[in-house]
Amino acid sequence: MATKTKVPTTKEKKSAPSKAQMVRTANGEKARKDAIEEIGKRIDAIGTTAAELSEQQPATGKPAQEAAQPPDVRVGGPEEAGATTSLPLVKTTPRRRRAKDTGKADKQRKREKPKHLGGLDAAAQVLAEAGKPMSCSEIVDVMLERKLWTTTGKTPHATIYAGIIREVAAKGRESRFRKTGRGMFEVTGVTKGGNA
Repeated sequence: MATKTKVPTTKEKKSAPSKAQMVRTANGEKARKDAIEEIGKRIDAIGTTAAELSEQQPATGKPAQEAAQPPDVRVGGPEEAGATTSLPLVKTTPRRRRAKDTGKADKQRKREKPKHLGGLDAAAQVLAEAGKPMSCSEIVDVMLERKLWTTTGKTPHATIYAGIIREVAAKGRESRFRKTGRGMFEVTGVTKGGNA
C-alpha cells in the first residue's frame, strides 16, 4: 500500500507594491474623487432646476409658458472639455384625482357584459339540455359548436373530464355530475350552489 507524501508548502511573502502600481492607485483614487465631485454637482444642478421650475408654475398646476433653461453641465474629463449637455426638465405638476363614481355606471357595465361560462358550467348546461348521459368528447363538441365555451387547449375533452371527476370526488352527492358508465356522465339536478 502506497502512502501519500505531503509536499511542504511555502507561503509566499507579499512584496511591497511597485512604483508603477502606486502611480496607478493614486491616479485611480484621483479619478474616483473627481467622479464623486461631478455627481454631486449634477445632483445640485437638478435640485436647483426643480426648485426654479416649481417657483415659476402657477397654482393651477399647469406648466408655465416659458420654462427655465437648465444650466449646462460639463461631461467627461479634460479631454472632453468642450462637450456639454443639458439636464432634463423635472415635471412637478400635481396628479389629478379621479372623480368619484356613483356606482350606477359600474352596474350598467356589468349588465351589458355577456356572461362567459366556465367549462364545467357549460358542460352541466349541455348535459341538462340533452337529458341523457354523454361522453366528454360529445359534451365538448356541443359546447364548442354552440360557443358556450372557448379554449385554445389541444385536449379540451380531457380538461372537462378531469374537472368533472374532481367535482364528483370533492362534492360527492352535492356534485352536479354523476358517472353512469365508463367515460359517460349525466347531471344530477343539483345546481352550482348545491341546491336541487
